[in-house]
Amino acid sequence: MDFENLQQVVQFTGIDPNQLSFGGPADDAWCIQQIPEGAWEVFYYERGSKDNLWVFDSEEAACYYFFGLVAYHAVASARLVRAAE
Repeated sequence: MDFENLQQVVQFTGIDPNQLSFGGPADDAWCIQQIPEGAWEVFYYERGSKDNLWVFDSEEAACYYFFGLVAYHAVASARLVRAAE
């Protein structure tokens, strides 16, 4: 999975897009961004602070981690529900 695919996949999950940020920090959101050194960061941004910061050398690893992280939190908080059949 790459950065572009990640954004597309998340659209179909039911995860609230207002709680995510792709490419930079946003208040009260899970964020993924590439830093100037070429690495990728995944973190929760709150009050100007990067919490739960993870740094990855590969785009693929960062994208899979980000997706798993946000999906887990959506399920754990009951914000992700199965679509009606």
